[in-house]
Amino acid sequence: MKMQSQGSSWEEIGNALNVVPSVCCRKWHLLRDAELKRGPFTPEEDECIRAHVEEWGDPKRKHGLWQKLKEVLKRPGLYIRQRWYSTLYHESS
Repeated sequence: MKMQSQGSSWEEIGNALNVVPSVCCRKWHLLRDAELKRGPFTPEEDECIRAHVEEWGDPKRKHGLWQKLKEVLKRPGLYIRQRWYSTLYHESS
């Protein structure tokens, strides 16, 4: 399957930017979704993430938490996962 947008393949775009083509595609799709929030996480969102991880269990062993939280927080699942592992996970250890 050839991924294309605006007449260029993701492979061409990735090569031009020296980035893996699938990363270019994923980021482009994230940026297109106008309903998703961006910017700093609020303390309430951090608490929501902590509560869901505590209820759900280890997200590395159980898949689907980030997509579930995407619907709750209206943020990209990738950003929520990155927030957990870059900041919140270390605070809870």
